Formats: sequence, C-alpha cells, structure tokens
Amino acid sequence: LVDFANPAAEEIFASPPGGLAGLAVASLIPEDFAAGVPALGLIHESRGVRRDGGDIRLEFAVNEATPSWTLQERRGAERRLFIATLRDVSRRRELEQQLQQAQKMEAIGALSSGIAHDFNNILSIVLGYAGLERMRPGLDGDSRENLDMVMQAGQRARDLVRQILSFGRRS
Repeated sequence: LVDFANPAAEEIFASPPGGLAGLAVASLIPEDFAAGVPALGLIHESRGVRRDGGDIRLEFAVNEATPSWTLQERRGAERRLFIATLRDVSRRRELEQQLQQAQKMEAIGALSSGIAHDFNNILSIVLGYAGLERMRPGLDGDSRENLDMVMQAGQRARDLVRQILSFGRRS
C-alpha cells in the first residue's frame, strides 16, 4: 500500500493531494507490482495507470528502507517499507517513436531516390536509341508504330521516376 506520495507523484498519477495514500501499488503500476516487489535497486520501465484511467509510461526504481526504531514505533508493528522513485517518460517514448518513424521515412526516401536515378539512366538509353531508330530513313509503318509505343511507355516511366524523386525529396 502507498503510505505517502509527494506532490510530483500525485501529479504524475493525476491524483488530488493525498489521493494516492492507501492505494495498492499494483493498481498504479500493474505490470510490475502485481507479482510483488520488482528487483530492488534496478531501474524498470512499465505502464502506469493514472487515477483518471489514462496510461502513462514510467521509469522507476524501488529500494527497501532500513527499519528504524521510530518507524517501527509509529507503525505499531514491524513491517517492510519500500521507497519508489519514479519518472513519467511518456513524452520521451512518444518522441522516440516519432524519431524512428522519421528515420525510416528518410531511409525510404534515400532508397527510392537511388533506384529512381538508376532507372532514369536506363530509360535515357532506351528512349535515346528508340528515338534514333525512329528517325532512320526507310522505316516501315509497323516499325514506326512499335517505336512510338516504346517512346510513349518510356515517357510514362520517366513521369513515374519524377514522382518517385519528388517523394524522395519530401521524405
């Protein structure tokens, strides 16, 4: 049970002053405290539950307080006392996820730009030779029509390359 929570902890859990006292710790940090006290002295990360039902990401460490005569006298019976230090890392985790997403998009943009440039080089050769062949004297109508189709397909492919390059620059 929570005996005392400072104002910072009350703010993290969206609790009114004194509102955390008497609550089971497992109701505030269910993943780690449901099975008992987590490993002492280590920093843990877990999902926390605010008093309004919202989720938060927490970093916390738990240590056992050494019993003193005053503490035992005040409680009337000897029992273990733990002190938890915690920090809300929800915003930090959110920013880390946004950064990872931005890095993925940047990598996709760089990859797509590289592929588009290589493909554009190949298209230039195809369109160049098709254009030269189309200008050859004595070309029959079917051959000219076939080369026109090659040129049209090449132009559509070049437009697609421009779109890919535009996407790569935005990323």
